[in-house]
Amino acid sequence: MHSIYKLLTWLLLLLGLIASGVVSYWMKVDVEARNYQQFVYDSEEIKLKIEGRLKAHEQTLLSGAAMFAASEAVTRQEWQSYVKRLRINEYFNGIQGLGFSLWIPAAQLPAHLARIRAEGFPDYKVRPEDKRETYS
Repeated sequence: MHSIYKLLTWLLLLLGLIASGVVSYWMKVDVEARNYQQFVYDSEEIKLKIEGRLKAHEQTLLSGAAMFAASEAVTRQEWQSYVKRLRINEYFNGIQGLGFSLWIPAAQLPAHLARIRAEGFPDYKVRPEDKRETYS
């Protein structure tokens, strides 16, 4: 009789260990699945935010291109007014600046330099200063 109790004790211990192992494994699988689902969700959310930010930046560039397409010549003052009206800091977080570059044939460089310097920028230069056919 004593050996039956001993056998039952060992059997219950073995069943308990097996049940603990199975439950631990299921919990591990469940935790990993939940962590993976959370990772996928977080990754998708980050992806959507990046795509949204890039779309906003694209839209800003397209609107600038539209301004140039609608005008024969965009002045610095018009551009400044346009950029101010965009309210970049308010609506386009992350954009540090928005500018444009003029295409200047070599023959027009002296006039360009004189005009910008006359507008209040006495140290204005086009860099690099070496000779070439066009400047920007």
